[in-house]
Amino acid sequence: MRRILYIFTSVLAIASCRSGEKMFADRALDWCDAKVALALDRLSSEDGVLDPSLSPRNIAPGDSTWSTRPVCKELWTAGFWPGILWYSYGHNGNPRTAEAAALYTER
Repeated sequence: MRRILYIFTSVLAIASCRSGEKMFADRALDWCDAKVALALDRLSSEDGVLDPSLSPRNIAPGDSTWSTRPVCKELWTAGFWPGILWYSYGHNGNPRTAEAAALYTER
């Protein structure tokens, strides 16, 4: 009986944490999705085409845009950007993010 009461209390506590507004994690993921969209805009040429040979690497101190570098599959960091894109797509379902994720993954 204690076990059932513990489970019920735990479920009730978890459910009560979620109100009409988004949970902290959802808001954080929305913020990340917005940053991914901004990065894709900045990485695209004027006609909206992405160059998958260049991958965002870092934002230098005092700068506000990505520093991009050529990336090959042998570099240990090659999967970070495609991975971020796939995670973002998993959260937002945006086809543009999926297309970018596929493009960078294929590279």
